[in-house]
Amino acid sequence: MGATLVLVALVFSTLGLSEASPSDVSSTRKETELRKDPYADSESLGLLPAKSLVTLTGEEKGKYVQVEVELEEGVVQGWIESKSLAKKEVSEGEESEEEAERKIIKVRKAKKKRKTIPVPSDEGILLGRQPTFSYGFFGGGHLDFMSVETPEDSVSGYGFMGGATLSFVLDPTFRLRTEVDYTVHSGVNGTDKLLSFGFLDMAVTGEIPISSAFYVLGGFQYSMGIGIDNADSVVSSNSVASASDVSGIWGLAGVGYKFSIGETSSLSLRARYSGAFMATPVGFHTFGLQAVWEIEG
Repeated sequence: MGATLVLVALVFSTLGLSEASPSDVSSTRKETELRKDPYADSESLGLLPAKSLVTLTGEEKGKYVQVEVELEEGVVQGWIESKSLAKKEVSEGEESEEEAERKIIKVRKAKKKRKTIPVPSDEGILLGRQPTFSYGFFGGGHLDFMSVETPEDSVSGYGFMGGATLSFVLDPTFRLRTEVDYTVHSGVNGTDKLLSFGFLDMAVTGEIPISSAFYVLGGFQYSMGIGIDNADSVVSSNSVASASDVSGIWGLAGVGYKFSIGETSSLSLRARYSGAFMATPVGFHTFGLQAVWEIEG
């Protein structure tokens, strides 16, 4: 009879050690879903990568255990399968101390303020924590082709641009970008006469990734003429009396390559075509290269 009681006690002791203990810190041994409720079809709160640190609250339902994940923004609570937790190996001395501790510690609610656990950069998508916007500056040069209607002539040369950008991640597959910049388009005609225009551009473009680094872009801009140089010798004054006469809507299209230069900043190199929809009094077509430096928010 005594041997039977000892055997039963050992069995229950072993089962007790396998149960989740309140406030224990553990980690996931594999990638697993964090769910809102302890059911297989419950809403997913995010994907926990392998070796993510979690705090056990002590609550269990079926094959699920309740955990808390500590992020910089605060604590997220949910349920994961108990089999996804890493097994904790301890010595016999540690087991006895842990058992004694369990008799004293009672289940308590998580405190509002907790020590922040650093989240690795490759877990940026955890629970939707990816960047939602970015801001920065850009600049570059372009090859200009201008067609003059009166008198009929063609002008080609080089120009430059520089400005600021603000973009928003509306979806993982789409980024909306706004830009404000100052651009100079200039060139010479067949008789080496210079023609130059200055514009204030306000653009809206959409960017769609085609790989982890490459993306395509397209959009529109309004270019307001604010400067003109030597136009009298190339363009009829009846058609272009001031820089504002060449203001209008342009179309944009291009491709880009983006790479990280830090934890929160990136650099993009993009090749872009832009052309004015207006055909008179001066038509514009440009092919350019720009560098975009921005900080993810």
